[in-house]
Amino acid sequence: MIYLDNSATTQPCEACVRAMTELLTDCWGNPSSVHAHGIAAHHRLRQAREQFEKAYLDYQLEKHTGNVSKMAKEAGMERTHLYRKLRSLGIEIKERR
Repeated sequence: MIYLDNSATTQPCEACVRAMTELLTDCWGNPSSVHAHGIAAHHRLRQAREQFEKAYLDYQLEKHTGNVSKMAKEAGMERTHLYRKLRSLGIEIKERR
């Protein structure tokens, strides 16, 4: 399990601070809006989600030594849906040790 609520007790890493500062100053639009700032924010949000998904799923594959069935079971997902998601993100499925 990855615990994402640090309850203001953990200092964020420098890379996170830089990324958030950039987003909050350069890309502050509402991602649901249709104006230029909103569209830019929507694209950045989509990129961030994809980066997180890739990192998280790669971590899970390592944890389960490439066993997608065990990974899907722990995540409460259909295995076929997980395979599609991995393929769509370009994550190679191989035995990991």
